[in-house]
Amino acid sequence: MLHGSKANVRKIVAKEKTRSQFGRASSLMQYAPWFTDAGRMQRLVRFAEIQKDSRVLDIACGTGVLSAYLCKLGTSVTGIDITPAMLAYAKRNCAECAFICADAESLPFTTTSGKNSSKLFDLCITRACIHHIQNIKSLLREIRRVSNVLIIEDTSSSENPAEARLHNLLEKMRDPSHNWMHSLSELRRIIESEGYTVEKLEVTETNREFEDWMSVAVVDSKTRARCRALLIDSIKRGRDDTGLNVKVKNGKITFTHKRFLLKASCA
Repeated sequence: MLHGSKANVRKIVAKEKTRSQFGRASSLMQYAPWFTDAGRMQRLVRFAEIQKDSRVLDIACGTGVLSAYLCKLGTSVTGIDITPAMLAYAKRNCAECAFICADAESLPFTTTSGKNSSKLFDLCITRACIHHIQNIKSLLREIRRVSNVLIIEDTSSSENPAEARLHNLLEKMRDPSHNWMHSLSELRRIIESEGYTVEKLEVTETNREFEDWMSVAVVDSKTRARCRALLIDSIKRGRDDTGLNVKVKNGKITFTHKRFLLKASCA
């Protein structure tokens, strides 16, 4: 019982960190190219094979940029997010979408079970969200309850455990609400263990500048300096300790994020 109580406390604390961090960063994320890039959203639509009349649940919709984009294509979109400040922007971005303040691990939808019962949504999309989730299996079960199709867009870590640990340390230093970026093989195992079939996967490498990466989060100068120093140290003596292909030239730090799109379905 005590162990369960501690786990619940950790879960509550993690969600409060998410609300706090994204509440402060909402104005930054509203205009960040990492989220607003039209080409990236077009690619997602093609990958997910979203149709004009699709019923879409946008999980962790943030400021509603993707929801608004999908709505303009004629889809029916419901967005959920745990952070009220994010949803305030979302409602201004798309008055036609339905936005709900809710926890992705406890979706606010009543469903029925049975042979002839239908799902509420044709597909669920979670974008830049998975690495913030404490219990991915809990999220997957909730998604399965309301839809048979899941689309994930996120960033993966290295298949090398040591590199993955250092990468995740950096991400958590920058953003305290960060939980864990999984390697693709690790994430696939988790998804398939919950009865999903991974239908397709696309991976692209995106070059990022250190200052751009920092600009999408609320980071104090001390933490920024620590992240910078850690990245520089990670490539000393020809190493690549983060697996991020870090480079430093004329004082400017760049690295590579592996961005992926994954489609999974369940019966």
